[in-house]
Amino acid sequence: MWRRGSKRWCAVSAVGILLLLSLFITYRAGWRFGEGFSLAAPGSVSMHEVPPETKVYVDNKRRAETAEGQRDLTFTNISAGAHLLLASREGYWPWFKELSVSPGEQTRVSMFAVPQNPSGVIIKEADPSYRQIRALIQNARVPSADAPLLSADASVAIFTDGGTAIHARWRGEEGALPSFFCDDASCTERAVVFEGASGVNALSFYPGRSDVLLFSGESGIYAIEIDRRGTQNFQPVYLGPAPTFVPKEDAALALYVDDQGSILELSLAP
Repeated sequence: MWRRGSKRWCAVSAVGILLLLSLFITYRAGWRFGEGFSLAAPGSVSMHEVPPETKVYVDNKRRAETAEGQRDLTFTNISAGAHLLLASREGYWPWFKELSVSPGEQTRVSMFAVPQNPSGVIIKEADPSYRQIRALIQNARVPSADAPLLSADASVAIFTDGGTAIHARWRGEEGALPSFFCDDASCTERAVVFEGASGVNALSFYPGRSDVLLFSGESGIYAIEIDRRGTQNFQPVYLGPAPTFVPKEDAALALYVDDQGSILELSLAP
């Protein structure tokens, strides 16, 4: 009798151990219980435009550090649900994004990094190019709904409403709306990127990007992403009383800034 009960207990224990082991392996692979106690498959996150020497954290755990020339990262076995991504690079403002990952699907994000102390050169009035550059800045027009500014590939149009709001509109291929035109509820071809208390003095695309904008207001120049999922990243570029700017055409990551008559060439390069 004792032997029979002992064998039964051993069998039950073995089944229990196998069940716990299976649950542990399933959990480590990113599967989680969803509604109605059904198992939800893990998803993945692809991260793009990541500068070199950037440390990336997922839910406060360090998952990667980019090397020179590495711009894209993919994180697999991410459980369905809410997650926090954080990207940190020395000397740059941090970027972070709260994301909702769907079962079995890949979520795409693109980060950007603005130097905390961008280098610059003052262009003095005695410089032969001073008047030409200042006239270029003063003659620049803020894009409007009737005359929007297009990205380099003409897929995105940006403009103001004549007041304090900045808008973006998708002009690319129908059915190819990128994820940065989404918020937490839906994806639309037109997005209100920013709405502040003061007017917009200048508006442009961040050099080399169609999903990140530069604009100036009463307190400085800022970079902001179109992507409104979770946290919308907003980073200072240059602080001053109502400066204006234009991108420097022959440089990939440089701006001409007019700060109350003082002209600077500002570099955003790493």
